[in-house]
Amino acid sequence: GVIIVNNGKASLGRKLNTDQLPSTVQDMFNSRIDSLEASPQMILKVASVIGPEFDIELLRHIYPIEEEKQQLKVFLRFLAKAEFIVAKEKKEKDKENDKEKDNEKETKEHEKGKGEYAFKNEIILKVAYDRLLFIQRKKLHLTIAEYYEAHLVDDYWKYSKLAHHYLQVILEGGGENPTIEPYVVQKTLHYIAEFVVQTQHSMEASVWKEKGEQLLEKLPDFEQKKEWATLFTRRIAGGRPILFLNPIMTGSHILRNSL
Repeated sequence: GVIIVNNGKASLGRKLNTDQLPSTVQDMFNSRIDSLEASPQMILKVASVIGPEFDIELLRHIYPIEEEKQQLKVFLRFLAKAEFIVAKEKKEKDKENDKEKDNEKETKEHEKGKGEYAFKNEIILKVAYDRLLFIQRKKLHLTIAEYYEAHLVDDYWKYSKLAHHYLQVILEGGGENPTIEPYVVQKTLHYIAEFVVQTQHSMEASVWKEKGEQLLEKLPDFEQKKEWATLFTRRIAGGRPILFLNPIMTGSHILRNSL
């Protein structure tokens, strides 16, 4: 082998060819991912858009290769064994017999989107994410956001997820002349504001408030920009939700993105 251990001391068994060594840790993980077959690579890339933690139901929903969806569990077990991801321990089910059905349903809704799996570390996640094209990331973020809207109950956790993914739809525009759909901007501002309102005085609320303000500053001028900025500020101060005051615009209207 390359390393020899003798009497508790390690030494090189032969001279290393430094040309074949990764220059950085990121390069090392890139090399490891390159060694995988196409399907496990695709799973890592798609899962990276969901985030550090992901569940198989959402992964199956957004996975682009229909004929491979039934094999996801097999590939995930392989990736866990190869230490790209880890399988998280499932929480014990609530065994209280007197729990109301509505509460049981709400608990299930909260658990959707919670991670059954997690990336082994942030470097693997970043390397996998960077392998996707801008347009691929944008489409996946939008699909994830729409899934969360349909499947999660309304609370601050849902709003933080939606704010993140809708914001990424905007930021991942890519290209020389990227575009933004106004309804995506509106939803992003709405969910940021709702998160801030529900988590007031927290560090996370301050961070998201700043993100919303920065988004408004960087957006090019358009008809509703000033109005939405006012609504955003008012909502954070305790005003009415943005989406109830402004009907969501269709995706047929686009903005030139100068971000």
